[in-house]
Amino acid sequence: MELNQFAIQTKGLHYAFRQKTPVVNQLSLQVPTGSIYGFLGPNGAGKTTTMRLLTGMLPNPTDNIYLFGKSLQQHIPQVFESVGTLIEMPSLYLHLSATDNLRIICKLRGITEANIGKTLSIVGLSQVAKRKVKEFSLGMKQRLGIAMALLPEPKLLMLDEPVNGLDPAGIIEMRKLLLQLNQEQGLTIFISSHLLNEVEKTCNHVGIIHKGILQFQGSLNDLYQNSQQQGVEVVFKIPELTNYFAQIESQYPKAQQLNATLLQLQLPSELAIASTNEWMAQQHIPVTGIQSKQGLEEWFMNITKN
Repeated sequence: MELNQFAIQTKGLHYAFRQKTPVVNQLSLQVPTGSIYGFLGPNGAGKTTTMRLLTGMLPNPTDNIYLFGKSLQQHIPQVFESVGTLIEMPSLYLHLSATDNLRIICKLRGITEANIGKTLSIVGLSQVAKRKVKEFSLGMKQRLGIAMALLPEPKLLMLDEPVNGLDPAGIIEMRKLLLQLNQEQGLTIFISSHLLNEVEKTCNHVGIIHKGILQFQGSLNDLYQNSQQQGVEVVFKIPELTNYFAQIESQYPKAQQLNATLLQLQLPSELAIASTNEWMAQQHIPVTGIQSKQGLEEWFMNITKN
């Protein structure tokens, strides 16, 4: 890809507080235009610091951040005309309505108020546009924050932990909104998160950071392929397992008997589950249940531990 085919690109991005251990260490991000990119890592991995560098909230003396091919350092503030951001919780006027909150943003940024109604509709708040924000749920406040970021009609949306603190219904609503913004509005969305499961459901590209270092970057399919190299942990439920364990162990030397009915096997991939179950049927070993632990979760834990 050429430089301008990335909505975000960094080249060896580095940051340390007061010359201590780097919080961000030689980070080279490549966020394809049109993607939903999940920037994934445990708490304290360097995600929020990276977001603050990308949005100019932290000083970066090195010219190594590019937004849509333009140098951040050389094009501040013009480069942010095509960028909407929501870093942590939005600052809202709780005693005012959703509409009035957006009017204030329009005045501060010199944006026309003509987009307010459309923006509230996009985030699903048009029915409560005149309600005071203090009556909003946390999920509604978060969507109002996204509405603020959408007012200038950006091409890129950067969100820091957008589902943090939301209940399951709020998480589902947020996921639907982000997918809609990407698919219907054509936005590139960059999301920082520590929730692997949510990134899987929302994003098509992923970067994994740990201790400031980028451990993985690629498409979601690339991520699955990398995780499958670790294999899949599968538990078979077999009544009276003790009667069959020696026979199973002769075929699968690393088999583990967890209790009287549960057998654990480490298989090379999901595809191997069917062939293993077929072998057991041929050997007249009664299998009454199968549960697999995806290699992705285990792989993620392995690269972000210690």
